[in-house]
Amino acid sequence: MRGRIPLLMRITATLVLMSVGALAMLLVAIATLFQLRRFYSESIACPLGRLVLKLWGIRIRMHSTSPYPKGQVVYIVPVRKPLFFKKVAS
Repeated sequence: MRGRIPLLMRITATLVLMSVGALAMLLVAIATLFQLRRFYSESIACPLGRLVLKLWGIRIRMHSTSPYPKGQVVYIVPVRKPLFFKKVAS
C-alpha cells in the first residue's frame, strides 16, 4: 500500500475531523446565540465535508448545460420497476 493511507487511519482521521468540526460549530453557534445557521453550513460544514471527501480520494465535479435556478432544486428519478414483487392471491 505504497503512497496510500491505510483504511484504519482514514477512518480515524474522519472521526477526528468530524468531531473537531462539530465542536467548532457548537462553539460558534453558542457564541452567536444560534442565529447564523447559514454561516455554519457555508463556512464550517462545507469546507469540512470537502476535506473529508478529499481524505477519501473522492472528487466532486458538477456538469450542467445551463445554470441552476436561484431557488430550491428538486431532483426526481423515475423508478422503472419495483424493488420487491409480492404475489397476491386472486
